[in-house]
Amino acid sequence: MTNSQISGQTSYGIACFRADNNEVRILLVKRNCTYAYQEFMQGKFFARGSANVIRDKIKKMATHERSQISFMMQKYLTDCMYEPDVTHAKAAFANFFSHKYNVENVIKALQEPALPEAKLCLWGIPKGLKRISGKNEISLEKEIETAVRECSEETNLRCNIDYRIASNNERYIYSFTDDMMVYNTAAYIATTISKTNLDTIIRPENGLQRCEIEAAAWVLRKDLPQYTDGPHLTFLRGLFDSYKTLQPIDREMRQIIAA
Repeated sequence: MTNSQISGQTSYGIACFRADNNEVRILLVKRNCTYAYQEFMQGKFFARGSANVIRDKIKKMATHERSQISFMMQKYLTDCMYEPDVTHAKAAFANFFSHKYNVENVIKALQEPALPEAKLCLWGIPKGLKRISGKNEISLEKEIETAVRECSEETNLRCNIDYRIASNNERYIYSFTDDMMVYNTAAYIATTISKTNLDTIIRPENGLQRCEIEAAAWVLRKDLPQYTDGPHLTFLRGLFDSYKTLQPIDREMRQIIAA
């Protein structure tokens, strides 16, 4: 991880740590859908992707996402996809079928067993994109403002009340490429400062962004492989390592990390 300048669309988030019974934990949220499902429904890769790329995408989807695609594919083929809430899906499938992919192979891929949840990379730090406005789609949000807003929307935690961002405001950059799609994340490291029961705050019934977030959890470093895999796992481990060098760090937390 570096603090260098990066290009492309970037998500900004908060890597929030807390000391709990002599152990350090990071706050992770579980998203409702995989990157692969989002890309399929948005049709981002159809123009340049081959049938193999699409099959690879499907392999990275959860079982319920595959079922949803199968259902909507049948609706599209029978010309029943007319409801207002599926207009974007209709456009995506029109794009898909316009490239004359082998539908039988796609359907066969949709019926294959899904990967274990950790390999679907549904878990990660609370993060999101800058808000944009106007015809030129210009964002007036600062990067750190985006990170704080997204953390609040996805976890209900409040900056300078429930957690404190490290004083140097350094962001840690993570980039990975998946089937020609590039994803960037800039994370600001923070520590909890609230005496409130944080486990209660981050429960879904207490107002989490349910359209995007399914669950939240405080996770130990040793338990990270149960939640994610690959470069995502490397990034989260790197955040744990980077945390050692940042200020301010509670005395209790410093002693735990040094142990």
